[in-house]
Parts: sequence; C-alpha cells; structure tokens
Amino acid sequence: FDPGLFVSFLLFIVLLICSALISGSEVAFFSLFLNQIEILKEERKESSRLIISLLERPASLLATILISNNFVNVSIVMVSGPILERVLPVEQCIAWALQLQQYSGNVQFSPEAWGRGFHFALTVIGVTFLLVLMGEIMPKIYARLNIIPLARYMAKPLTILRSFFKPIVS
Repeated sequence: FDPGLFVSFLLFIVLLICSALISGSEVAFFSLFLNQIEILKEERKESSRLIISLLERPASLLATILISNNFVNVSIVMVSGPILERVLPVEQCIAWALQLQQYSGNVQFSPEAWGRGFHFALTVIGVTFLLVLMGEIMPKIYARLNIIPLARYMAKPLTILRSFFKPIVS
C-alpha cells in the first residue's frame, strides 16, 4: 500500500468528478427553456434565485464555467503524471522496447526513445480519453436529461466560482 499513490488517485477521482459537474452545468444552464426560467423566477428557493442570478449575465457564467473547467482539467493532467509514472514506469516501457528490438532483430531504433515515446503516448491518450468520456461526454448527456436538478445542484458552487474567478472573468 502506497499512501502517496492512494492520495493522488483519490485527488484524481475528485478532480474528474469536479470536471464532470462543471462540464454538465454548462449544458444544464444553457438548456433551460423560457418556461422553466419563468417557473424558477416564481419559486422561493435559494437555488432558483441563484440560477436566475447566474443567468442574468450569461457571458460571465460561461466564462466562469470554461475557466473553472480548464483549471480542473489542467490539474487532472498534473495529478495523472505521477500516478501513471508509478503504475507504469518509463523503465517498463523501455524494457518492452528492448524486448521488441531483440525479437525483431532491428537495431535501427533506440529502445530508450521508443520506450519514452510509448509511455508519453499512452499517458496522453489515456488521460485524454478519460477526460473526454468522463469529464465531457457523459456529464453533458446526463445534464441534458436532468437540466433543472443539475442546475440547482451547481448554482451555489458556480456562484462561488464566479466570485473567485471574477478578476479573470472580467
């Protein structure tokens, strides 16, 4: 058991969930129909009030969502590097390249370069796949089917994020 790896993996999962929620909130907020907005305006719930407040400045809301999602996605990439290095070390990829070179009889390529290249490609493709599927596609499908519940759930966090990123959003 490696506590550092566990904490990194836990942070990765939390960041992926944050990415999914923020990404889904974009669809939820910008898919609200006029009649849904009118119903929210008549309600006395805090979440309804926050949704209306956020929608009053749609450009600011969109900028907040995009900046927040980019921040989280960059954090995911930064956290995933050390995780993948521990789970699949570069040395293992170099060893695979050495075996490939021995079996093929081809001495033209550098096992070190091929191993590092393979590790990099695997890292980029793996993290990109997870981000696109779990942080973009699935949350947007979910949001399209659960517009108001997701908008209610994300109203307070987005209000806080809008305040936090106000200098950048402006």
